[in-house]
Amino acid sequence: MYELLLQELLIEISRQFPELFVQENSDVVELICQIQGRFETSCGQVYSLQSLAKEYGLSSSYLSHLFKRITGMPVMQYLFYCRLNTAKALLAESALSVGQIVERCGFSDASNFSRTFRKQTGLSPREYRAAKKYPLDSD
Repeated sequence: MYELLLQELLIEISRQFPELFVQENSDVVELICQIQGRFETSCGQVYSLQSLAKEYGLSSSYLSHLFKRITGMPVMQYLFYCRLNTAKALLAESALSVGQIVERCGFSDASNFSRTFRKQTGLSPREYRAAKKYPLDSD
Protein backbone atom coordinates (compact mmCIF):
# COMPACT_ATOMS: atom_id res chain seq x y z
CA MET A 1 0.00 0.00 0.00
CA TYR A 2 2.83 2.44 0.83
CA GLU A 3 4.47 1.60 -2.47
CA LEU A 4 1.31 2.68 -4.28
CA LEU A 5 1.15 5.96 -2.36
CA LEU A 6 4.80 6.62 -3.11
CA GLN A 7 4.24 5.87 -6.81
CA GLU A 8 1.29 8.28 -6.86
CA LEU A 9 3.36 10.99 -5.21
CA LEU A 10 6.26 10.54 -7.61
CA ILE A 11 3.94 10.55 -10.61
CA GLU A 12 2.35 13.80 -9.46
CA ILE A 13 5.71 15.42 -8.78
CA SER A 14 7.07 14.32 -12.16
CA ARG A 15 3.96 15.67 -13.92
CA GLN A 16 4.19 19.03 -12.14
CA PHE A 17 7.98 19.40 -12.37
CA PRO A 18 9.33 17.24 -15.22
CA GLU A 19 12.50 19.32 -15.41
CA LEU A 20 13.56 17.91 -12.03
CA PHE A 21 13.62 14.37 -13.36
CA VAL A 22 14.78 14.58 -16.95
CA GLN A 23 17.79 15.83 -18.83
CA GLU A 24 16.18 15.09 -22.20
CA ASN A 25 15.27 16.75 -25.43
CA SER A 26 12.13 18.78 -24.78
CA ASP A 27 10.34 17.16 -27.76
CA VAL A 28 10.84 13.72 -26.21
CA VAL A 29 9.64 14.95 -22.81
CA GLU A 30 6.59 16.54 -24.47
CA LEU A 31 5.77 13.26 -26.25
CA ILE A 32 5.93 11.28 -23.01
CA CYS A 33 3.87 13.93 -21.18
CA GLN A 34 1.31 13.71 -23.97
CA ILE A 35 1.02 9.94 -23.52
CA GLN A 36 0.78 10.35 -19.73
CA GLY A 37 -1.98 12.92 -20.11
CA ARG A 38 -3.82 10.66 -22.50
CA PHE A 39 -3.70 7.80 -20.01
CA GLU A 40 -4.84 10.06 -17.19
CA THR A 41 -7.88 11.35 -19.10
CA SER A 42 -8.78 8.24 -21.11
CA CYS A 43 -7.62 5.27 -19.05
CA GLY A 44 -10.67 3.20 -20.01
CA GLN A 45 -9.57 2.82 -23.61
CA VAL A 46 -7.75 -0.28 -24.80
CA TYR A 47 -4.05 0.46 -25.28
CA SER A 48 -1.10 -1.62 -26.33
CA LEU A 49 2.53 -0.67 -26.47
CA GLN A 50 2.60 -1.60 -30.15
CA SER A 51 -0.38 0.57 -31.11
CA LEU A 52 0.96 3.56 -29.15
CA ALA A 53 4.39 3.21 -30.73
CA LYS A 54 2.90 2.99 -34.20
CA GLU A 55 0.68 6.02 -33.56
CA TYR A 56 3.65 8.12 -32.42
CA GLY A 57 5.98 6.84 -35.15
CA LEU A 58 8.36 4.97 -32.85
CA SER A 59 9.37 1.38 -32.36
CA SER A 60 7.83 -0.37 -29.36
CA SER A 61 11.19 -0.92 -27.73
CA TYR A 62 12.26 2.71 -28.18
CA LEU A 63 8.97 4.05 -26.78
CA SER A 64 9.26 1.65 -23.86
CA HIS A 65 12.85 2.74 -23.22
CA LEU A 66 12.02 6.47 -23.42
CA PHE A 67 8.95 6.18 -21.23
CA LYS A 68 10.77 4.29 -18.51
CA ARG A 69 13.79 6.60 -18.62
CA ILE A 70 11.61 9.69 -18.27
CA THR A 71 8.92 8.45 -15.86
CA GLY A 72 10.78 5.71 -14.01
CA MET A 73 8.18 3.06 -14.82
CA PRO A 74 7.09 0.94 -17.78
CA VAL A 75 4.33 2.25 -20.05
CA MET A 76 1.73 -0.34 -19.11
CA GLN A 77 2.50 -0.03 -15.39
CA TYR A 78 1.83 3.71 -15.64
CA LEU A 79 -1.47 2.98 -17.38
CA PHE A 80 -2.34 0.53 -14.59
CA TYR A 81 -1.72 3.20 -11.93
CA CYS A 82 -3.87 5.68 -13.85
CA ARG A 83 -6.67 3.11 -14.00
CA LEU A 84 -6.34 2.32 -10.32
CA ASN A 85 -6.32 5.99 -9.31
CA THR A 86 -9.37 6.69 -11.46
CA ALA A 87 -11.16 3.72 -9.90
CA LYS A 88 -10.32 4.98 -6.41
CA ALA A 89 -11.66 8.44 -7.25
CA LEU A 90 -14.86 7.00 -8.73
CA LEU A 91 -15.40 4.74 -5.71
CA ALA A 92 -14.95 7.68 -3.37
CA GLU A 93 -16.84 10.33 -5.32
CA SER A 94 -19.57 8.67 -7.36
CA ALA A 95 -22.54 6.38 -7.02
CA LEU A 96 -21.41 4.21 -9.95
CA SER A 97 -21.54 0.49 -9.31
CA VAL A 98 -18.30 -1.46 -9.09
CA GLY A 99 -19.17 -3.04 -12.45
CA GLN A 100 -19.59 0.37 -14.07
CA ILE A 101 -16.28 1.52 -12.60
CA VAL A 102 -14.55 -1.60 -13.91
CA GLU A 103 -15.85 -0.87 -17.38
CA ARG A 104 -15.09 2.85 -17.25
CA CYS A 105 -11.51 2.30 -16.06
CA GLY A 106 -10.59 -0.36 -18.60
CA PHE A 107 -10.16 -3.35 -16.31
CA SER A 108 -10.88 -6.74 -17.88
CA ASP A 109 -13.49 -7.98 -15.38
CA ALA A 110 -14.88 -7.30 -11.92
CA SER A 111 -13.26 -10.24 -10.12
CA ASN A 112 -9.82 -9.43 -11.51
CA PHE A 113 -10.33 -5.78 -10.58
CA SER A 114 -11.42 -6.62 -7.02
CA ARG A 115 -8.46 -8.96 -6.50
CA THR A 116 -6.00 -6.41 -7.88
CA PHE A 117 -7.59 -3.54 -5.98
CA ARG A 118 -7.32 -5.43 -2.68
CA LYS A 119 -3.71 -6.35 -3.40
CA GLN A 120 -2.78 -2.73 -4.10
CA THR A 121 -4.81 -0.94 -1.41
CA GLY A 122 -5.38 -3.55 1.28
CA LEU A 123 -9.16 -3.06 0.90
CA SER A 124 -11.85 -4.45 -1.36
CA PRO A 125 -13.58 -1.86 -3.58
CA ARG A 126 -16.60 -1.93 -1.24
CA GLU A 127 -14.45 -1.50 1.87
CA TYR A 128 -12.61 1.37 0.18
CA ARG A 129 -15.90 3.08 -0.69
CA ALA A 130 -17.19 2.59 2.85
CA ALA A 131 -13.95 4.01 4.29
CA LYS A 132 -14.41 7.07 2.10
CA LYS A 133 -17.95 7.50 3.52
CA TYR A 134 -19.78 6.97 0.25
CA PRO A 135 -22.83 4.68 0.46
CA LEU A 136 -22.28 1.14 -0.79
CA ASP A 137 -23.61 0.31 -4.22
CA SER A 138 -25.83 -2.61 -5.09
CA ASP A 139 -23.19 -4.74 -6.90
